[in-house]
Amino acid sequence: TACPVQWRSALNEVLAGPLERAIPGHGEPMTPKQIGIYRDAFSAFIGCVNTDAVANACATAWADGIASFTVGDGRKRDSVLRNAEYYVGMLRENGGKTRLPGALSGAGRPGQSVTRSHQLRRRSARDSK
Repeated sequence: TACPVQWRSALNEVLAGPLERAIPGHGEPMTPKQIGIYRDAFSAFIGCVNTDAVANACATAWADGIASFTVGDGRKRDSVLRNAEYYVGMLRENGGKTRLPGALSGAGRPGQSVTRSHQLRRRSARDSK
């Protein structure tokens, strides 16, 4: 979802159900603990966006919050920082919403539609048999 409030709700919903792993459109499968880390970092990022903090502070908080997903990859962290700064401005300019459906991603390119990449599919024990 391109709506930060709905995205937080979707992450909470995924975590509320039975879950072994979630398969994001980008990256490796995630455990419930990893989804929780992502959700908490995302919530902190959106909270920062809704303040007068400078964009770099919000972007750094996001990059730090998801550091376990980018560890050892300085180029990816740099990309996360640049994109997060972009999203701070874009969200602030648009009343907390993205301009394009599906345009908000932690590590996607500005304006890139990532709705599909963030659809998490539940994989239960019976699905993996």
